[in-house]
Amino acid sequence: MLTGPEDRAAAGRCTFPAPLPAAVLRPADAAQTRNCLRIAHRHGIRVHPVSTGRNWGYGSGCPPTDHTVVLRLARLDRILGHDEQLGLVTVEPGVTFGQLAGALRRRSSHLLPPSTGAGGGTSVLANALQRGIGQGPYQDMASHLRRLEVVRPDGSRLSTGPGPGPALTGLFLQGGPGVVVSAELWLNPRPGLTRTVVFRLPDQRRLPETVDAARQLLQRTPGGVAMSLWNRARLAAQLLPAPRSHPPEPFDGPWTGHAQLWADDPRALDLLHESVLRAFAPYADHWDTVDAGALDAGGPPGGAGPRDSAPGLASAYRHKPGGPLHVPPDRERDPPF
Repeated sequence: MLTGPEDRAAAGRCTFPAPLPAAVLRPADAAQTRNCLRIAHRHGIRVHPVSTGRNWGYGSGCPPTDHTVVLRLARLDRILGHDEQLGLVTVEPGVTFGQLAGALRRRSSHLLPPSTGAGGGTSVLANALQRGIGQGPYQDMASHLRRLEVVRPDGSRLSTGPGPGPALTGLFLQGGPGVVVSAELWLNPRPGLTRTVVFRLPDQRRLPETVDAARQLLQRTPGGVAMSLWNRARLAAQLLPAPRSHPPEPFDGPWTGHAQLWADDPRALDLLHESVLRAFAPYADHWDTVDAGALDAGGPPGGAGPRDSAPGLASAYRHKPGGPLHVPPDRERDPPF
């Protein structure tokens, strides 16, 4: 347990003003987590659970109210299960995207590791519980949750998952009556081929039509396409280190479209590409395409792969003035634990 002023101040470092925690608890396993919750429940102490504390831009590891203990689960960092045939992995809260990707790579797995723009040091489990947006087929991370192991406030355990009766997993998304100490997720097979298509949208007035075109494309395409539309600020956060400047000239427009395509057959990939071209040709004036042998493209040209944050992305979520701990405005946020 950490109760010193420096430890509390570090744990209260956030992207916007937030209360300092009363203390920081760092259990090493599920059993210690149960004991922490049991004691807190007995004494009526509020507990705020976090995983790695890198919930960029959405509160990070800071408690929402005063007189709250932060329960930091980063030390629960084991990969508890891996079923290659069924495409399942079981992870604790401290397992990061980079750690999972490395483990699958060492095992020569055919499964595609999930990834997000937040970088390889963020928690897989926490991202899924927070309904995170992943890359490629992992656009909806929460939909990949199959089973949760939960510790309730009184220290008792609850297991959700497939089977008869009501589905309880949704109770624990973005909060809930317990602390998730492990999760089983299903992963997609790694596709044989991928392609990233980026295009500039020069006329902001046509954005509603572009959104409709994206919706219709996704409705007509059963799989193999992930779409996003980024404004200039979002593109700069993805590509550029602080301090910000302008994106590369070909994409320095008000909006940029980004399509990730994946397939196992070259002809199937070309057909997906043609669908994207047809859908957005009336609205785009510049195109760029990047091919890859696996789903490694993490963003527009110049972005990073699935195990690394794109340059400058973390700095999009800086500490704001007026919080409990002053941080120079140009300093990257780096969780203390």
